[in-house]
Amino acid sequence: MADCLKSKPDADSLKCGICLSAFTKPILLDCFHIFCTPCITKLAEGKDSLTCPVCRAVHLIPSNGVEEFTVYPYIQEQVLSKAEVVIQCQMCENGKDIVSKCVDCDSNMCFECSTFHSRHKKFKTHVTEKIESTHIKTSEKSILSEDVCDLHKREITIFCESCNSAICDECETQNHKSHKHCRITFQAQKRRDFLRLGIGALKSKITEIDGTIEMSKYEENSYYKFCRQGREEIQAHAKRSKEIVCSIIDVLANLNLQKIDEIQKRDIKSITNFQDELETKKLS
Repeated sequence: MADCLKSKPDADSLKCGICLSAFTKPILLDCFHIFCTPCITKLAEGKDSLTCPVCRAVHLIPSNGVEEFTVYPYIQEQVLSKAEVVIQCQMCENGKDIVSKCVDCDSNMCFECSTFHSRHKKFKTHVTEKIESTHIKTSEKSILSEDVCDLHKREITIFCESCNSAICDECETQNHKSHKHCRITFQAQKRRDFLRLGIGALKSKITEIDGTIEMSKYEENSYYKFCRQGREEIQAHAKRSKEIVCSIIDVLANLNLQKIDEIQKRDIKSITNFQDELETKKLS
């Protein structure tokens, strides 16, 4: 459970996707998106189902309302103390711990940058300060304090399910007396099992999505093949049609040329006969 408490989720994971504020009794939908109970209640008002605002997945609303949805095992983000903050070099992007600070540049430097800075003629007049490692590393006391109740300074051994928070045995007898409790180790195991189920479901969905992607790629290739075959068939048909039309035109042209030749011969014969008749009349 200590590992769970020490984990630092990013800022977006600590906000409801609907109201964009810190979660109020967060609910985990089957699509693995988390929202506030009041937000989901308002979204599902007067409906038999609700659509996830993030992925648009449709979820049936239980008979007893949104209260039957899975309550997400949410832990409020803890604020880091100054002793827990690890300061990194501001001169490079290697993410190394700092060893000195240039007062003139107002920048923290790692060992390599500090060495380069001191040798460069442009920065020779700059004043640098050495930084002790105790300023940037987390002390054992600060690490252990995360497992200790802030109010009573006692070890955290109990989980209050009513408040969704980790408490000590002193808290149990005072502010959480009438609440529902369980051992924190049991709650940790419960949440581990819950996460394993979630991870298993995600892996199953990923496998299903991968299968769908492969199927879509196969369908895409089949579609391109179909289009290519259709294009080739159209081109071949057009070529055959062109050849047929051209051959028909050639046949018609030859028939017309033959008719013209026959008419020409007939007319020439008639003209020749007429000229012969005229010559005969002239001689007579």
